[in-house]
Amino acid sequence: MKKTLALLLATTMGLTNLVPAFAAEVSDDVFAEIQESVSLEPSEVLKPTSVEMVQELDEASHMLGEGLITQAEYDAMLLDIYQINTAARASDDEYYPEVQAGYIDYEGVVYLYEEGLDNAKTAQAAISLLASFMPGAGWGLSAIGVAAAYGGKSALERAVDKAYYSGKGIAVYYQIHHSVQSYNRVSYVVE
Repeated sequence: MKKTLALLLATTMGLTNLVPAFAAEVSDDVFAEIQESVSLEPSEVLKPTSVEMVQELDEASHMLGEGLITQAEYDAMLLDIYQINTAARASDDEYYPEVQAGYIDYEGVVYLYEEGLDNAKTAQAAISLLASFMPGAGWGLSAIGVAAAYGGKSALERAVDKAYYSGKGIAVYYQIHHSVQSYNRVSYVVE
């Protein structure tokens, strides 16, 4: 019972230095394993692992941008590319795991900072301008333009400001809701 409680407390407390006295009954190896799994799970984001994956994601993005597929079909392709099992839900969460849907390199960030965001009323329009005026400014731009509607212009503007001044690009992450497409989420991470 004490070992179970110690493991539960360690998991819920994120393994801070506040481990109860009876936790000494559990070996250090067990705590190391718990700490590793705790630190990986909350921030787990799926990213492309090969050039082929990036090419598949970019192709799906182009198809969405050209109107050859619907948003729902794009979402299904994204889940397929990342090999996310849609039949068996691993948790009661209403969202599939967050995945990287695109990347805006620093040249694209500079364009968005200096011109794109000023010349567009929405985040989607700003990304569309970037895709049309700066080919090669990143990958997945068409899908980012569509997904940007979920994050809004201000979220993109904040990411562009931060990336511009730090000289970095922006990874765009997308999270698909299990049943309601309008609940999909986008987040921008300066990398």
